[in-house]
Amino acid sequence: MTRTLDRILQVTQKRLGPLNSETQTAVVGFAAGGPVGIVEARDKLYFVTSELSETEGAVRSKEGLRYELALKAATGPSYAQQALTFLARHFMNVPIGAGEMISLGKIDDKPAIKADISLIKVWARNCGCYVITPRRPELIVEALA
Repeated sequence: MTRTLDRILQVTQKRLGPLNSETQTAVVGFAAGGPVGIVEARDKLYFVTSELSETEGAVRSKEGLRYELALKAATGPSYAQQALTFLARHFMNVPIGAGEMISLGKIDDKPAIKADISLIKVWARNCGCYVITPRRPELIVEALA
């Protein structure tokens, strides 16, 4: 983990709550066309990516930041990884910005949703975490185990 990623995760945890220590990754990483690596919150209420701020050639946000994405909903790891991977790929072409709204298409058996984007800024560095908050989270929430 780089200092930038470590700092983004520290600041995000202060705002949204503690994360588990394990990162869920795939055999093929995001930079090579696979899904994003994610870390789940201990309370299972949000997920955060763990490699976007380190991806070579990554597009910076509209605010000029390197960043990670967080999905603020108890969706379960499969949905979260698919949604965050889709969003990460989308924002490689269309830079993300705070205060915007995003539409996310149907994933598995979950319907399409609209979500708001907010920013947790890391002031000491040129980075942050963009939080994706569904307008109707009840449409995608899974029962917590």
